[in-house]
Amino acid sequence: MKKIKLIFFVFFCSICSAQKIALIQEFKKELVKSVPFPFSLSGNKCKSFIVTTDNGKIEQIKDECKFLIYPERKGFAKIMVHDNSRKEVFSDIYEVKDLTFSIKINNGEKSISDIDRFLKTSRLELNSSDLNCLNFEWYCQFDLIYIDTFKRVELAMDSKNGNLQLLQEKLPQLKSNDILVFRNFRIFVGAEEFVASDVILEVM
Repeated sequence: MKKIKLIFFVFFCSICSAQKIALIQEFKKELVKSVPFPFSLSGNKCKSFIVTTDNGKIEQIKDECKFLIYPERKGFAKIMVHDNSRKEVFSDIYEVKDLTFSIKINNGEKSISDIDRFLKTSRLELNSSDLNCLNFEWYCQFDLIYIDTFKRVELAMDSKNGNLQLLQEKLPQLKSNDILVFRNFRIFVGAEEFVASDVILEVM
């Protein structure tokens, strides 16, 4: 019997790109908790094999030799391939890491040069190096600290899909040399909760 190998594919989301692209990788890659990862099985009579894992679940795609693994916990996931007699003919172990996010403000990297534009059009931008496409609903809670020469004000804020329309109402006196600190981000995607690093902006 030919040696069986797992070939992992990374797909760019078709929503994010008009052209579908598949990058075939024949080396080990980290898996991400809760993120489905597609792979294919090659070898003699691959459709007859039974594929299982000890971390999460595996789904077969359209009765072909293509599968999705859904890791459920951080650590490691073992993928096992058995023949019809339940004899293991192949296995390999892959590291599973937590899904991570970062947040930035679209109208301010480290400073705010146009106060009016910042207050009217700013949004939170959600990013993740673990995902090719972030086409989903998300909700965020965070603390906003406003610091000027004479006072320090802390506000509890929230945002749906990055909306920051409340900035105009909360920061009517924003002026040069003030500092804004966005901190304690709690990001909710479905039933999952994530955190992100603080964002500090200085008004020029």
